[in-house]
Amino acid sequence: MNDVLKNSDTAFASGARDELRLRVLRALEANPELSQRQLAAELGVSLGGVNYALKALIERGFVKAGNFRKSGSKAAYLYVLTPKGIAEKSALAAAFLGRKLEEYEVLRQEIEALKGEVGSDSRVKGLSRDRLLSHFRVFCISILNAILKREFELIILKMEMR
Repeated sequence: MNDVLKNSDTAFASGARDELRLRVLRALEANPELSQRQLAAELGVSLGGVNYALKALIERGFVKAGNFRKSGSKAAYLYVLTPKGIAEKSALAAAFLGRKLEEYEVLRQEIEALKGEVGSDSRVKGLSRDRLLSHFRVFCISILNAILKREFELIILKMEMR
């Protein structure tokens, strides 16, 4: 049983790490002049997490960092996706889409099961179907937000342990 949980956590952390890499690549493609601090703020990730992710992307040849003068004597970096980085971004996006479609299917099945339960529950008979679905949508969004927050927390914890 512990192996199942361990593999699940590993897959979860790997998916979260891939999602962070995808988000960094997307942000840099849109604005290569972003500083690491700006990138961290935009992505809602710690500065250390962004630094770690950028170093890994640069080492793997997905991003090229070059110096340029921003204003006055303050030096800054320009982060440019390489052709290999553009291909990696596409591969990560495809994998991310696959994971999200799987999650969506699980949620859709759960929604259908809950609709059946709600239909037979006398406590909610007075509520409209649309009102119930609205409450359930908020509930699902809350769950997804909690999952994404946990993914990023796991990434940060693993980075801090290295």
